[in-house]
Formats: sequence, C-alpha cells, structure tokens
Amino acid sequence: MLLSKILLRAPRQGGRRAFHTDTGYGLLFKKNRTAFSMGVRDGRVESTETRPQPTSGARTDSSETCLAFKPGPSPNEVRLTHHPSGETVDLPPLARLSKVLQMESWGAAGHKVVVYFPPDPYALERKDEFHVITVGDESWRVVLSEPRVSAFAPALITEGFVHWSTKDDKVLSMNLETEAFTESPGPAPKPAPRPARDDDSDDVIVKNTYLSTGRYLSLLRQWDNNLFEVWEMSPDTFAWKKTGHFSLVDHESKFESTDSDGAIIPIGWVKYLEVLVLCPNMRGKTILVYNLVTRKMKTIELANSVCYYNIHTHKL
Repeated sequence: MLLSKILLRAPRQGGRRAFHTDTGYGLLFKKNRTAFSMGVRDGRVESTETRPQPTSGARTDSSETCLAFKPGPSPNEVRLTHHPSGETVDLPPLARLSKVLQMESWGAAGHKVVVYFPPDPYALERKDEFHVITVGDESWRVVLSEPRVSAFAPALITEGFVHWSTKDDKVLSMNLETEAFTESPGPAPKPAPRPARDDDSDDVIVKNTYLSTGRYLSLLRQWDNNLFEVWEMSPDTFAWKKTGHFSLVDHESKFESTDSDGAIIPIGWVKYLEVLVLCPNMRGKTILVYNLVTRKMKTIELANSVCYYNIHTHKL
C-alpha cells in the first residue's frame, strides 16, 4: 500500500471502545507490543487498550500512525504502521546509520517524517542533522543547522510543527510545510506567587518542561514550592502567554520521591488546561492524574515502571 494511502486513511477504530471528546487529544502509553490510551470521556479519565503493533521501539504521533525501526540487523531502516489496519510501509533507508539515534528525537506528522541526529562527535564540523521525507519521496533530505538541540530532547509534535528544546532552554520549531526553523526564547522568569510556608527560603525555578497539547506547545514552569505556571506558545508568532498556575502543596504526601531534588515530573496532558498526568518517580509504577479544575488528584498503578513506557500526546 502506498504511504500516502496509509497516512490519509483515518478510520476511528480502537480497542474495547473509542473516545469522543471535545479536545481530540490524550496520551498513549506504549511498551513493546502492548499499548493503551488515556483520555477524558464525559468528564472522567478512562483508559482504552489498543491493538498490539508488529513493530518495536515505536514513536507515534497519533492513534493511526506508528514509526519504528524495522526488525533486523540494519541500523538505518524504518517503517510506518497504520494502527487500525495493521498494514506497514517500509521507508527508504535513512541517509545515515542510526545506531546512536534517540527514539524520542524522531516522529511522524501529517505527510512528513522527521528524524533528528545529534552532531557526530568525531566530525571536524559539528552540525545538527534533520532527515526529512515527504509522502511519495524515494529518498531522505538532510537539513543541517548549528548544534542547538539539547541532549536527549524529545521531539514534540503539534499541528504543523515539530519542536525540540535547545541547550539554552529555548525552543527550536520546524514548520513541516516550509521546513523552516524558528528558535524562540521561553517566557522570562518572574517571581511566582507562593503558598504560605514555614521556611523563609527564596523561590527558585526547579525546571521547565515543554509538553505538546496536540494543537499547541505548552510550558510547565515548576518552582521549588511545588507551584506550577502554565504557558502556551502561539504557533503564529512563537510568543508565550501565561494561561494560569496551580499548586500541588496539598498533595505532597502522594508524591514523596527518593530523587535528590524531590521534583515531580510532568508527563503530559490528558485534557489540556484541565487534566495533567505527573510522575513522582520514573523508576516506580505510579502515575498521578491531577484535575486543575477540581484540584483533585488520583493515583494509578501501571503494570510496569513508568520509564519503560513510551508516553506522548496522540489523537483520540
């Protein structure tokens, strides 16, 4: 089957049941040949098993299309799988061997597949490499840029763009239609409101986490008092606007971590600006689902450690 037919097909099939939400996006948890999706239905967070896929190490951007290495010894051959039908298409070999390729740094969106390669440490001139293929092409195009992408930065896919965080905590965005890159700074940090605490220590930023909302790119700015700011980036101007903030102080007993910094890890939006999935310890099996509207949190135990799953935004 032609690659274009696989990407253009969009039958809404699922496992035991299909979601119908106004957001259109949720989270996909994938491990080996099993997967389940998490979304909001009738105001409730629900999980749905999806059909096991014939590929491994998969990176997916929707419930229909899956990108993965082909089984076998070759380190530069990948294939696309159409989830509902199970049909596959082998892509032309990558223009570079991918033994060091980070699975989180590539993805399929729309009619294009983009693969990021970090600079060759032995090359005289180090460059970030972005290998791109369009539906129907017989070979990959290579786009070079100055090395900016942060080590282990996942590819974040939104409508029309693929994003990577840079070494200086900016965002590098690739327009999938024009293949042009835009580097944009994050919002300037400002003192955050803080809940009443017994100590007098100053607030400092613990970390910035970029998350795909499906349609847009969002930023969760986490302070050391477990207060989070939520920011959203405009796909037209790449400017950031603050959409709100929330505190997890009242839920600290649920995510006491063994990590040295004790920071909780945002995983992704189940429903943008309303339901967020977090993790207290990637080595554990517990995830936390927090409702920003009701301020309630519930705990979910997974079958395996969180770090074993490939988790990302996908279309429901």
